[in-house]
This record gives sequence, structure tokens and C-alpha cells, in this order.
Amino acid sequence: MKRVAKRLIDLDSSTPGCVKLRTNPYLLDSVTEKLKRMGFKKRLLQSSEQFKIDCFLSYRPAAEALIHRVLLDTKSDDQGRHHCWHGSGRYIGWEGLSQLADWTREENCNFIFMVNIAPFFDRISDLLDHISSSGHDAITAPGHQQQAPPATRESTTRQWYYFDQQGCRRGPVSEAELEKLFARGEIRAGASVWSEGLLEWVRFSHRH
Repeated sequence: MKRVAKRLIDLDSSTPGCVKLRTNPYLLDSVTEKLKRMGFKKRLLQSSEQFKIDCFLSYRPAAEALIHRVLLDTKSDDQGRHHCWHGSGRYIGWEGLSQLADWTREENCNFIFMVNIAPFFDRISDLLDHISSSGHDAITAPGHQQQAPPATRESTTRQWYYFDQQGCRRGPVSEAELEKLFARGEIRAGASVWSEGLLEWVRFSHRH
């Protein structure tokens, strides 16, 4: 969880403005008070919303204190569904659909921020759980993915699923098509790929 918080701060520091936070208006006052109790001071004429955003993106203690109440969202996939992650990096699946629609409703005040991670998904995906081919379950923990196995006669006929650079699950495609996607820059070396028979998602490795 702390690694996700640090990564968001680092991303916004290296590319200012890339991490865009949507705030939950129902929690402005309570979160502002919590940050003040932590020692952060609100500037004169600074709005409570901007105070929260500035604290989160500028100070690790604030980000680490709030990250467990952050919703990480990507663009919709080829079936029009959004994949969502908890601030801990845990994939939360189709539950994310309702949270996207009503996450700020007063009776659903679970999240302080929503962050669209699609623009930099490939730079944070190593900290996130990934989803199975059916799209329903997280099946491998961050940091436990293997390298894709060497090409064989069998693997050339396999159908592969993959995550693109916006965090959307795509496929199935052949291994040859994966290579073409790599050549066009649509996926990168290390992208998460899966094929029937594998126990977990693996890292795509370009065949030289």
C-alpha cells in the first residue's frame, strides 16, 4: 500500500499534473481535519479540496495515511467495462462499476479520491494485482510474475490475452500478433500476458 502511495507521488513529481485526483465532496471536512491533526496547515484562501490534493501528492505521510481510501480506475476495456483497483493494489473487479457510478454518494462514502491510472498504467502496473482471463479474479500478487516461456511449436498456435498500456485487458491474439503489437509500440516488453494452461500472468518478452 505504501509503495502505491510513493509511486503516485513519484509519478506526479516527474511528470507534474499526470496524477489527477477526483475528490469525494462528502468527505472534504473530515479529511481536512485529519490532515490538520497530522500537522499539515491549510494556506490562506486555499480550498479544502486543493489542500487535500496538495497534501496527498506532496507528502508521503499524508499519502500513506489516505491511500487505503483511494479508488484506482482505468479506461474501459473492449467490452465497455472499467477495471478498478483499491489503493492497496488489490483488484476489485466488477464492484468497480458501481463505485464509478456512485462512489461519491453520501451512503457510499468509502473512497476519498478516485485516480485515473490509465495514462500511466504501465508505470504502476507492477504494484497491482492482475486479473484472470475471465476478468473476475486477481490471481497473482504484484512482483510474482514470471517471464513468458520460450517460443515453441505449441506456443506459436496459442491464443494470448494481454494488458495494453492503458490497463485494459485485450485478446485473444496469436503470439505473432503480440510481436506486431510490440513493434507498433502498443505493448512494451514486460507487459502482462496470459494463455490457457498458464497458472498466472507472465511478462511478455520480445523474441529477437
